Formats: sequence, C-alpha cells, structure tokens
Amino acid sequence: MNVYAKLGVIFLIVSGIFYTLERIVAKFIWALEISAVKLSPSGGSYSSYPDMPNLSENIFVIAFLILGIILIIWGLLKK
Repeated sequence: MNVYAKLGVIFLIVSGIFYTLERIVAKFIWALEISAVKLSPSGGSYSSYPDMPNLSENIFVIAFLILGIILIIWGLLKK
C-alpha cells in the first residue's frame, strides 16, 4: 500500500471520528436540555429524540470523506 492509499484511509478514519463526535455532542446537548426541563418547577416540554446532524451539515466531514476516497482510488491506480 503506497502513501496515497494510506493517507486516504487516514482521511476516512478522521471523517468518521468527526461525524461520531458531532453525534455525541448532539446527544449530550439533548440530555442537558431534558435535565433542565425536568428540574424546572414550571415543567415544560422537550423533544423525545435528539436532533441528530446529517452527514451534509459538517463541511469537514464531507471534505475528508471525499478526499479520502479520492486518495484511495489514486493510490490504487498508481500501484
């Protein structure tokens, strides 16, 4: 495996890590909102499910994903 293919795999892994961290943060914020509503004496309403980000919402995830795929293909063609 040459350098381009290795870099492509690294970019794909980083893209997946960014996407996963973004979803973890969304769930954490949702949990904070629920706890604030449940602790307030006046009550209130909250969403049953967290508002999860789509793949297309973060430009870095898309850029690293596309760059990773391109580098893997380039590396395999150079081989």
